[in-house]
Amino acid sequence: MFDRVPWVVNLAAAMHGPLLSGRKVDGSRVMVDAEDALKNKYVALFFGRHDEFTTDIVVKLKGIYRKVNAAEENMEVVFVSNDTDRAKFEDSLSNLPWLAIPFEDGRREEIRKLLKVVQVPKIVMVDPEGHVLNRQVVKSVILDTEGKLFPWAKKANPSCLAFIRQA
Repeated sequence: MFDRVPWVVNLAAAMHGPLLSGRKVDGSRVMVDAEDALKNKYVALFFGRHDEFTTDIVVKLKGIYRKVNAAEENMEVVFVSNDTDRAKFEDSLSNLPWLAIPFEDGRREEIRKLLKVVQVPKIVMVDPEGHVLNRQVVKSVILDTEGKLFPWAKKANPSCLAFIRQA
């Protein structure tokens, strides 16, 4: 229905399927289902790579992630790597407490194109119903280190992640 409307971003194909957990279980990473992992959560799509600029944002975002989830468990971050080297991707992921689209998965490129991400780091905030709340969240993360203004809504756009459940 919405795929004919040019201003609506449909992330169903890009976000449907397995996500790689940054959390380790018995020394290994686990695959989780996107629909289950993202249900009823605000989702921060975190576009980054293994570099000093991304590392600074990661430190701040980790703190906010812990604070928000300590109270409500309603935030998830999905790392969409811009790394071209698997070793750098693995190194980045080893320091992240959240989910990631697997390195070899073509959804990484697809979602970057859908959201027109050309520069990293970038964070796009999506509400539990799938509306893009804000495409420019990096500044909010830098300035609101306590997460008091979470989910940093700028303005709501038509649903994009709601289609995940239909795919």
